[in-house]
Amino acid sequence: MLSDSKSFAFDALRQEVVDAVLRSLVIQGRSLFPERLDAAGVLVRLTVDVGKLARYVRGATKDQCTRCSLRANFHESDPTCPECRGTGMKPDLSLIMGNLLFSTIRWCDDLGLDPAECVRRAEEAQRRFAAENPER
Repeated sequence: MLSDSKSFAFDALRQEVVDAVLRSLVIQGRSLFPERLDAAGVLVRLTVDVGKLARYVRGATKDQCTRCSLRANFHESDPTCPECRGTGMKPDLSLIMGNLLFSTIRWCDDLGLDPAECVRRAEEAQRRFAAENPER
């Protein structure tokens, strides 16, 4: 177990790394999308991305893999399929979640928020919630 001073130093170093990564992702995102959105613009785009996740979860026909769906149903797709990698769905779940993460970091910046501070506050809030609600 780390001593309190070593634990504090580790936490500080971890936070520096997280801050640097988030700053880098803001820069990358800004190079792709230089325009800044207001809260309404963020909400519209967030809703589109959440909608993609919802379609994935419910197995929407329009998103089913055309290669696998010709010979198998959603639950029996081909793990070697280059289109869906065995999920049976064209949009890859990792791509959907990655878009949400990458975009949200940029949207924080769009709204004048520090993404690292947003992550810190969310982590603290979720720790409190988990501690106060052990039977969730």
